[in-house]
Amino acid sequence: MKITIFSICFLLLGKIAIAQELKYSEVPDAVKASFIDIYPEIKKVDWEKDGDNYEADFIYNNIVTSLVFDMTGKVVLRKEEIPVNTLPENIKEYSSQNLNSDKLNKAVMLTNEFGVIIFKVEINGTDYLFGVEGNFISRESDYDYFEKYEDNEDGN
Repeated sequence: MKITIFSICFLLLGKIAIAQELKYSEVPDAVKASFIDIYPEIKKVDWEKDGDNYEADFIYNNIVTSLVFDMTGKVVLRKEEIPVNTLPENIKEYSSQNLNSDKLNKAVMLTNEFGVIIFKVEINGTDYLFGVEGNFISRESDYDYFEKYEDNEDGN
């Protein structure tokens, strides 16, 4: 029984440490100012703190969008949900040939601070990352969004 309670507490605390919801007043002024400069018309924003970064989640032009800022207000990552049918055909082929699945559940286009675009695609409950041309990069857990990766032909 103690192990179960400990495990549940550990999981809950781990989730809180990963991303913590914030009130607007808890977001640094530099981050708020940067967001307002980019999206002055957006008034409904959910804020989270993830490590040293701050994430703003909002709807823009009917698209679920997130911006990740460092503590100085610099945008380090942009996330936009996109329709699965707009993904490069290579992603569907990879999924069919390597993951035995034709069903792509969810897609997000990610753009890091260096302008590198990758696609995060949920396939069979697991997130996979693909380059802008649709080349497989890795499972999400193996990827550092904040590095300057190139979209290699071989996906390495």
